[in-house]
Amino acid sequence: MAAARCGKPQLALEYLLHPSPNFQFDEHGLATGGPFPYLPSNGALLTAIAMMVEGWDGSAGKFPGFPQDGSWVINAEDFNRMP
Repeated sequence: MAAARCGKPQLALEYLLHPSPNFQFDEHGLATGGPFPYLPSNGALLTAIAMMVEGWDGSAGKFPGFPQDGSWVINAEDFNRMP
């Protein structure tokens, strides 16, 4: 989230989507590695993506946390701007 706020959306995505044995998701988007269907990493990933989609106080433009080079196609609705 800090990388996105600092104007480095590609770096933010690399951090969020970097393959790691301790931060893996199954085909349903749920974190693996525990007996429970919901782990804190699920909420962290969803919060970061929501912020990158809608923006934060002081951000400008549509989907400000994502690269604006056409490499991402984003469809989103009903997100709130983060403080």
